[in-house]
Amino acid sequence: GHYSEHHHSLPPYLLSGELARNPYLVSVSKGKRGDFDRALKEFSVEFERDDHFLLSESDINWICELEKEAWIPELRASKETILKRLRSGHKMLALGNDNKLLGMISWRYDDFSIKDGPSKFPQDFNEFSLKKSAPKPKARSAFIYNLGVRASARKQGVGSSLLQWAFETIRNDGIEQVFVDSRIPSYKGSNYGEFENVSPANEFAETVNSYFSQSFISEKEKLLVDPILRFYTANGFRPWLIKNEFIRDESSGNIRIICYINLEQDEDVRLKVYFHD
Repeated sequence: GHYSEHHHSLPPYLLSGELARNPYLVSVSKGKRGDFDRALKEFSVEFERDDHFLLSESDINWICELEKEAWIPELRASKETILKRLRSGHKMLALGNDNKLLGMISWRYDDFSIKDGPSKFPQDFNEFSLKKSAPKPKARSAFIYNLGVRASARKQGVGSSLLQWAFETIRNDGIEQVFVDSRIPSYKGSNYGEFENVSPANEFAETVNSYFSQSFISEKEKLLVDPILRFYTANGFRPWLIKNEFIRDESSGNIRIICYINLEQDEDVRLKVYFHD
């Protein structure tokens, strides 16, 4: 993995650190490579058996029911909004069993490219999530605007599985660049019982605010205090852009951190988090 086809050179991190963090190297260093291989096989079998499918207008009642089970009240999409998205060519992919949805992920395609720079990125969530999906000849990126998991199905790998199935679909559609708007409930804290219970993190909020005052932060690892942002980075995304007044979301200070991943990992773009309000 360290000298894979994606790098063709030394990896961009210290191998000594990976000996403590990388599950493969940890297993090998302890003479337990078999543990890793068996775990990988179990994951692969589970992944291949996932009951995933694309949703359509006929599934609207299922989708609306999941919205109520997965999202805090102020962030739930209305039936009209969901139908508008479906009729605008957006894709919605779900995992389900026992005649109910465990979670779903939604995205649309856009002609934006990371090389266009932050000034050309959608200014707010409506522009990000409501415009018509760009047709294949024009589409250059995917905008993931919804990843919701039923509260009772969380911490079971559903969110990561949804992302991987979405990546597979997006890749098959010929798209490499993927953006997601990450909530940051650690900014002010959010307490909605089973839906969400995140304590405010003052140092995290100060870290985010420093972007708006200095345009730069030297210790970006402080951003990973937030559980949602940490989830996206664990699935390959990297923070790229911070957008103020992007969406009405009090717990996140109306802020979103836009994260980016290139599914082919062959694009030579030096990423940094841009200051953009």
